[in-house]
Amino acid sequence: MESSMNKKFLKFFQMNKKISANGKKDLENLQNLLEITPELAQNYLAKKTEPLISLELANIFEKLKVQITEQELTGFLNTLETKTQDFLLSNQSLEKSIKLTLSKVLRDQVENSLKFLRGNKKNESVKEIEKILYLRKNFANLGEKILEKKDFSEVFSNLGNNFKGEDIKKIYVTYLNSCLTEKKISVQNEGNLSELEQLFGMSAKESSEIYKITAGPLLENEIKKVLEKKAFDEENKNKINEIILSLKIEESLSLEIKCSIYQDTLKQILLKESFPTQKEQEELENFRKFLSLRWVDVQEFHDSLSEIPYQKSINEALGATGIIPKNYWEGLENLRKRLRMSEEKAKEIFYRSIKDKLRIGLEKAISDNKKKAQPKGSESGDSGEDPTVTKGAGTALGIEAGNPSGNELVNLVDLYSKNSIFVENEKVFNEVNQVSLLGQTGRAEIKNSTKSKIDYSYPVNLDGLFNKKITTDMYREYLVECFSVKSQNEKRKLFNNLDKLGPILGLNSSEIESIHSSVGSVVYKQYLSQALNKGFLDKSEMAFLSNIQDTLSMSSSKCSEFIREAKKNKVSVLIESIFSTSKVNADRVSDMRKIAKQLGVDLNNDLEISSDQRSKMFRVEIDNAIEKGKITKENQELIGEIQSGFGLPDDLSKKILLQCISSRCESHLVNAVASLRKNSSEDVFQEIEKMLNFGDLLPIQIKNSIGSGKERAELFSIYQTNFNESLTEEQYDKKIKLLKLMLGLN
Repeated sequence: MESSMNKKFLKFFQMNKKISANGKKDLENLQNLLEITPELAQNYLAKKTEPLISLELANIFEKLKVQITEQELTGFLNTLETKTQDFLLSNQSLEKSIKLTLSKVLRDQVENSLKFLRGNKKNESVKEIEKILYLRKNFANLGEKILEKKDFSEVFSNLGNNFKGEDIKKIYVTYLNSCLTEKKISVQNEGNLSELEQLFGMSAKESSEIYKITAGPLLENEIKKVLEKKAFDEENKNKINEIILSLKIEESLSLEIKCSIYQDTLKQILLKESFPTQKEQEELENFRKFLSLRWVDVQEFHDSLSEIPYQKSINEALGATGIIPKNYWEGLENLRKRLRMSEEKAKEIFYRSIKDKLRIGLEKAISDNKKKAQPKGSESGDSGEDPTVTKGAGTALGIEAGNPSGNELVNLVDLYSKNSIFVENEKVFNEVNQVSLLGQTGRAEIKNSTKSKIDYSYPVNLDGLFNKKITTDMYREYLVECFSVKSQNEKRKLFNNLDKLGPILGLNSSEIESIHSSVGSVVYKQYLSQALNKGFLDKSEMAFLSNIQDTLSMSSSKCSEFIREAKKNKVSVLIESIFSTSKVNADRVSDMRKIAKQLGVDLNNDLEISSDQRSKMFRVEIDNAIEKGKITKENQELIGEIQSGFGLPDDLSKKILLQCISSRCESHLVNAVASLRKNSSEDVFQEIEKMLNFGDLLPIQIKNSIGSGKERAELFSIYQTNFNESLTEEQYDKKIKLLKLMLGLN
């Protein structure tokens, strides 16, 4: 069936190169005879006619690659319509053939352009590009008349997908350069470039970058010509502006090109060993105005390119000491203005140099510390001792800086202050005070007053340059030295710089507070320990402690706790000393009790001294006081004072007192009898005198087992004979009666 159809079609077409009316009728008859559908018949027909119509279309498209008249366009349209009718083409077949043929023609045209480019024949390549543009334009007029409402735009928009991106870019750049030969771009050229962008599927950003790279150098070369001649007149300025307009260079690109040339010019001036001359400054300023550049446009260049020479001058001015002499400041400011450097940049460079000097200073202090920390005759080593506590030190507080570095660290503060780096910030605040009214007891008025305080900020410090442990250790060393140094002048100097050193080292307020707290605690406790040796704190000592508290910003509650603990520790040490020997010394007990009273330390509540120990000390002191006559029948106030000091209840105190008196009376009687047997009348008298002191408080008859009746009578007789003549008759009678009672004599 297909063979019959093919033979019949070839017969009709070979005779007339078209299908006549009779041929058309014969084909319809053949279709009916072979019983095939119209669709299948149309497919057979399309297969044979599409190559023929494609050839006709290719011929027409070739003629559309140049500028044509409306009459020529009409002729092409008529030819195409005729061929469509001759080949019995459907609209669908015609549309398909147009798209395929047009796509191939466009690809071939691009390939031709690339071929010329590869042979470095740019003019021929441009001509091939122009053919593409004409074809697009002419086909747009032809296509909408061939098939109404049919869109062939996808054929053109997909063209770029058939080629490499770099090849498309080469074609675009080549055509763009041809448009810019006269240093201007026409409206037509703009339109053509826009057409190419659409054909090749280029983004606005991509085409803009290409245009910038291509058109920019043209403007750049013109500006450099003017710069070379230094002809910064109005005529050349207008010429440059005209080029910018004719090339349609955007303002941002124009500014970028001008700034780049200005930057290169400034760089050439600053590459010399010397600083810019007056003439060079004037020429550069005229060039800036010629380019209509604002200072904000070029300030960055002056700042960055002048950085090295300005920093060199700063370092020279700082010298080895790191302190700029007063007469150098004006010169540095003049240099900054000469280099047209901003104040902010100059400060940045200055601070950088200062930071380096601070770094060197701290490194030297660290190095000195390491050397001084080494034992004599040793290259290295660590004593492992706490740097704030010294065994056997001769300073007032008993502390010292194991590795003193005060002088080097003071130099850091000197460098900071003498170079006027501190930034002062005045803070104003209201203070409310309650003031008593004169002559009106109990009445007062509220008065508000405004006060100001200067706070300092530190624009440059060593934070981040050293391990934090190193800076905190160095600050701690310095703080310890503030307290340990012996010279008052040196101490004052160190303290005056203390509040500034921490921030310069890069320590924040919490870190400084932590160091103050740890060192301050040691200093406070050490001073308290020494001051409390005498058993109390006088006004001058309290003033000094208050000064430590204020200087180190220590809390009042913490300092009060230190004082309280130091007092308790003082008494506790005394008690330990009392019981450290086999025999408790009465005088030491008495001294301890008095010190505890002065310091306000309660042996029971504060120190939790056991009842047994307190009872023992009470008895020892009572015993001694009675023996020495400090406690008598007429004067017993000391008993209550001692009892209160040891915190003993009345019943226990009475019991101890009774035991003490009874025991001592018996003891002295035993001693008196022993002395009697040794015929030592003097010792007999002394023992009986002591016994009477105890018996006077609590008259008792001593048990009969001590001495015989005869011996007791002899004791009485010896005392009578050797009595103290300074006693009054009443006192004498009183003692004789008491002695008889105690000895059991009638």
